[in-house]
Amino acid sequence: MSAIASGQSSYTLSGWLGGCSSQNDHSVLQVTLLDAQGLATGFGDTGTVSAGDRGNVTGLQWRSHSGLMPVGTTQALILLDMQRTDGSYNDAYADQLSFSVQAVPEPASLALMLLGLVAVAAGVQRRR
Repeated sequence: MSAIASGQSSYTLSGWLGGCSSQNDHSVLQVTLLDAQGLATGFGDTGTVSAGDRGNVTGLQWRSHSGLMPVGTTQALILLDMQRTDGSYNDAYADQLSFSVQAVPEPASLALMLLGLVAVAAGVQRRR
């Protein structure tokens, strides 16, 4: 079983989101985690950037969400939802979107790493 499906991985969903001037058109980056049958095992989103968040000026702000992959996850469905709330055009912006998965170290690996760091620190201390 893979580290992802066994629940031994974490994920990060991120990107630059924004909009135009004082308009509240916005975007949100979402992930739906699915099992092998296509059933949802988890959900996450970056949140939005409102006109107020941007100080009513055109621009982008960094948004990020991290979480653990639920046991049984085999797929990730990524959705960028861009919503028009003002004006006649959708002025929601998004750039440099990312979804990454990292293995969560097992407790034994962490203990071994800590032991190695203690040994290095002791060696440095002994040289002084």
